[in-house]
Amino acid sequence: ILFREDATVDDFIDVIEGNRKYMKCVYVYNKIDVVGIDDVDRLSRQPNSVVISCNLKLNLDRLLARMWDEMGLVRVYTKPQGQQPDFGDPVVLSA
Repeated sequence: ILFREDATVDDFIDVIEGNRKYMKCVYVYNKIDVVGIDDVDRLSRQPNSVVISCNLKLNLDRLLARMWDEMGLVRVYTKPQGQQPDFGDPVVLSA
């Protein structure tokens, strides 16, 4: 096979196996309450990463928001004509 451009191994595999699909991922690092602040800072700067502590309930809201963003989900609030919307029971749709 002759390459006429710079290509990575992943590029080559994509061409050979056209049915390959890449899935999005989020790396979640738990137990940040037991490691040093330098480690937490380093991990949080990694791409596609969220650092949390379930024990101390830290960053759980950020994790939830990130999951909604990555999955492309939106809440749609329906209402009968002439009435106020029911903000307690949304319909969740993929954007």
